[in-house]
Amino acid sequence: MFRYIKVNTLVKSMGLILVIYGQQSFATIVQLDSIIVNATKQDTPASKVDGAILVKTAEELALAGVTEVADLEKVFPGLLIQTRGNRTYASTSVRGINSPDFYSPTINVLVDGVKQDNAFITQKLINVQRVEFLKGSQGSLYGSNAQGGVINIITKDEASHSNIELGYSNQKQYLQGALSVELSDEFYADLMLYSEDENGFVDHQTSGTEDANSNRSVNAGLKLNYVQEDGPWDAVLSLSNDELDSHEEWYLSADEYNNKATTQDIPDLERKVESYGVTVNYEKENVKVTSISHLQNRRVDRQYIGGLWNEDQTVTSQEIKLATKHSNNLSSFLGIYLESLEFQGMAYSAANEIDTDTVAAFGQLSYAINSEVDITAGGRLEQVNTTSDYSGNSSFGIAAYNEELTDSQFLPKVSVGWQVSDITRLYVSLSEGYRPKGFNRVPFGDNSAGYDTETSWSGELGWRTKLLNNRVNVSGALYQIKLSDVQLYSGSIPNQVLTNFGDATSRGLEIDLNWLVGNGVGINLGGTFGKSEFGRGNGSYEGNHLTYTPDTTVLLGVDYKHEESGLQLMANTRYTSKVYYNEANTVSQSAITLLDLAAEYTYKNVSYRVFVNNATDKEYVSYSYQGSSAIQSNYEQGREVGVSANYQW
Repeated sequence: MFRYIKVNTLVKSMGLILVIYGQQSFATIVQLDSIIVNATKQDTPASKVDGAILVKTAEELALAGVTEVADLEKVFPGLLIQTRGNRTYASTSVRGINSPDFYSPTINVLVDGVKQDNAFITQKLINVQRVEFLKGSQGSLYGSNAQGGVINIITKDEASHSNIELGYSNQKQYLQGALSVELSDEFYADLMLYSEDENGFVDHQTSGTEDANSNRSVNAGLKLNYVQEDGPWDAVLSLSNDELDSHEEWYLSADEYNNKATTQDIPDLERKVESYGVTVNYEKENVKVTSISHLQNRRVDRQYIGGLWNEDQTVTSQEIKLATKHSNNLSSFLGIYLESLEFQGMAYSAANEIDTDTVAAFGQLSYAINSEVDITAGGRLEQVNTTSDYSGNSSFGIAAYNEELTDSQFLPKVSVGWQVSDITRLYVSLSEGYRPKGFNRVPFGDNSAGYDTETSWSGELGWRTKLLNNRVNVSGALYQIKLSDVQLYSGSIPNQVLTNFGDATSRGLEIDLNWLVGNGVGINLGGTFGKSEFGRGNGSYEGNHLTYTPDTTVLLGVDYKHEESGLQLMANTRYTSKVYYNEANTVSQSAITLLDLAAEYTYKNVSYRVFVNNATDKEYVSYSYQGSSAIQSNYEQGREVGVSANYQW
């Protein structure tokens, strides 16, 4: 658990903050009263959400140096996003739960309400207005793979923003920009571009290639927006293309990392993601109808320590939702969701075609019993049908098979909110989530039966209030999650397959505090203090800690803004307790505290930023496993020092 010495370390780190002089304006901290949350599917004021909700604006994200989804752990306490091998295969953890299966995560990542490809959740944040993080199981809203919560990225929707930014550091160079063009009174277009080159830090001794673990990524997007003047219609057509060329997937021993050199073959991963979407809204009086159509294609070619792996995936989805405000006391929404996923994978000269069709109906009813108490009840009925056509692998003695699985779930949720006063709200909620049954992408042995459903029940008691004349926002929650038939990998690396284990439990306390101190100073303090462990049915693992999930995370950020001069300073410290990388709890990353610093100066339309990430140059890993002779790890880069300039018009 969290120790005093760690708190003391965090406080000392904050000693880098300047002593403030004069009477200046407050630093910028978002007031929840002014935010409408889209992730709830009902456009709910953030202060009225009966669940743990965190929201960060584009300004806050930029100051903290958040440029991609994986960086969100810098601003959302309790969230841990780690790439395992490479950024295509990421692990998301929150509230002590995590999925080791890259294709079936515990957190859904959405962009403007559209679920993203699981191999693309660490995408760049481009043209973002704000990011919402709705914690706790959201199965009643989004179905499978939302046991830990939902991250909803909201892009800008007004026609008055354009910018270009250049950045350079000892680790990377990037260019990003967005151009908004008003085509008429009702039509405007957004063009977006992000290009980044990341330097490597490990030399390949065999070929003499220096900094061989480099990466390059390019993302381009287009949004066509229609807003009917004095009418009920609006629509968005979005297109994007993302390409990644990565050589980062090296599993190094400690000696190789210390020498910054290896003789292992240079890994190579090429990923291409194409996304197409159409969103149409019709809103008149107390009724709003929303249609979201989406197509996403993904191609991955991967050469790594396990050999050659190729995969193609196409996902098409359609959601239609009707939201109605029946009266001041009663509101509801109903919807249907259809999804078709076609996956083709090739590994060890064997092909596997997996097709998954999802059909779901969902709804929710919110009723205010009086001015103080309201109740919300909802549910989602979802059926997932999956087939696997595997060619077989004679070299490994695996027979061909063509099998089918059907998973039907009803996922309920109920919550009660109590507005104790104008500034204090309490709530309690109970919800169910799940990760569906399915088939292994790369079978070893007889996997023709697949693996079974993992289910979870989540209970939460939360609160939010304001103190010191509304200058302090405090929120918190006590939570408990009960998981059954946990899906985990078994076998030796890299020949592992998914199977079901027993029960697991996670429980804990979350706290989040935002304080407008005055004199231009703002403080953000948040933490999660919990315990997650294997329960019955897990053999020798019973009582062990769940993998990839820290017991304790603490985030402390301080920023200072001087309106008259345009100067803004930021220091951000985050502590993460020990993280285990295997069920036996024999391979781990020790507790670590990271410190980021930044200074930003704005003059007219240009912002200049100087930043230092991992200022104390801590050495740490995002993943490790026990190799034949040594522990092999994915090492993160050390201290990053850089500058950027952003011009807006």
